[in-house]
Amino acid sequence: MSLPPADVARVEGQIAEMVGVVNASVAGLVSLLSGVLESGAWEGHGVRSPEHWVTWQTGVSPARARTLVAIAQKLPELPATRAAFEQGELTEDQVRLICATVDPAHDERAVEYARLMMVPQLARALRALTPPPAPPAPDKGDDPEPPPPEPRDVLFGFNDAGDFWMRVELPGDEGALVQRALERARDAAFKLRHPEKDPEPGSYDDVTWADALLRLSDAGLDDMAPKGRPGERHQVLIHLPADGLAAAYLHLGPSISDSIRRYHECDATVRYVLEQDGKIVALSRKQDTVDDKTRVLIEDRDGGCRVPGCSQRRWLHIHHIQHRGDQGETVPENLCCLCPHHHREHHRGLLRISGDPTTADGLTFTTASGRVLGRLSPRPPERPPPEAARRLGLPEPTWQHPLGERVNWRWIDWN
Repeated sequence: MSLPPADVARVEGQIAEMVGVVNASVAGLVSLLSGVLESGAWEGHGVRSPEHWVTWQTGVSPARARTLVAIAQKLPELPATRAAFEQGELTEDQVRLICATVDPAHDERAVEYARLMMVPQLARALRALTPPPAPPAPDKGDDPEPPPPEPRDVLFGFNDAGDFWMRVELPGDEGALVQRALERARDAAFKLRHPEKDPEPGSYDDVTWADALLRLSDAGLDDMAPKGRPGERHQVLIHLPADGLAAAYLHLGPSISDSIRRYHECDATVRYVLEQDGKIVALSRKQDTVDDKTRVLIEDRDGGCRVPGCSQRRWLHIHHIQHRGDQGETVPENLCCLCPHHHREHHRGLLRISGDPTTADGLTFTTASGRVLGRLSPRPPERPPPEAARRLGLPEPTWQHPLGERVNWRWIDWN
C-alpha cells in the first residue's frame, strides 16, 4: 500500500531533518576529536593509538574510528568543507571522500559538487581531481629531505555477515610481484580444476581471483610448515641460576626482569635450564603453559583481546590473571585473551587486570595512573533529536538529499 503524496513529502522532510541532525552531530564529534588529537589527550598506558581511544570512547567499530580520526586530522585544512559539515549540509561519507582527496585549493568546489551528488558520483568526480604539485623543498645542501614513506599496508578481517575482507596497498613494483604470484596461482588452480585443457587468454572459466588467493595461501602454508618437531622453532628457553643470586636470561640472549620472565612464562612452550657456577644442573621437560584445547576454548569465549576498545583478534596470548609463579592455575576461570601489546603492558606493570573472565563484563582493566578502562554507553537524548541538537548548541540542520540525476561528467571542472 503506497502512501499519499502528502505523507511521502512529510516523511522525506523528517528524514532530511534527521540526517541534518546526524551530520551536525558527527561534525561536533569530529571537532572534539580534533582537539583531542592536538592536545594528545588520548595518550595513556593501555591505549594503543588515537583510533583505539576513539573506539573505546564512542563504541564505534575500528574502521569507523579510523575514518573519524582521518577526518579530524584533515578537516582543519578545509574550511569550506568544515563549515558545510557543521551546518549539517554534508554527510560523513561525503566528508570522508573530500578529506581523503581534496587539497585546500579545491575545497569550495568540492563542497559545491558534494551538495548535488550522491556518494558514488562524488567519488567518481574526485577521481578526476589532480592536486597541484607540491612546492619544491628548500635546498638543504648535503642533507636532502627524505622521501615520503611508500604505501605499504595490509588490512583484513571479517564483516558483520561473517565474510572475510582484505585491502592491500603496496608500491607499484611490489604490487606487480603480488599480481604475478596471483596470476601463477590462478593458472595452477585452473590446472587442478581442469587438467585436460589450458586456460585461454583472458578467460579462466569458473576460476576466480579468490580461487587464486586461496591456492596461494595453501602453497604458502605448505612451504612455511615448521621442520622438525612442532613448536620447537617457537620454544622459549629461560636459564634460571640455581642459587637465585643472578638474573634469569633468555637462551643466547640478555638477562630479563622478573616481570618479563612472567610474561614469557604466561603463554609459551618453556624449558627451564637450572645452572650453578656456569654448569647445567638440571634441564626440565618442555612445558606448554596453555595446551591447544584450552587455547581454543578461551579464544572462542573471548573473541579477541579483552581490553576495552582493542580490536585485535589474531596472534592472541592467553594470560594467567593470577600468575603461574603465584600458583595461578591454567583453567578458564583464570585465563583471558590479550593482544601482545596489552599482555606486555600488563607484565611491565602498566595495566592491572582483575575480576572474573568468564563473564562479558567481569574483568576490570586499570592503568598505572589508576584510570579504569571501561565501556562508556551513549546517553539517549531526552528530547526529539532536533530539540536535543539545539540544546547541545548544534546549528539548525540544513541538509538536502542529492539530486539523484545522471551527471554530465563534462561539467566537472576542477580548474
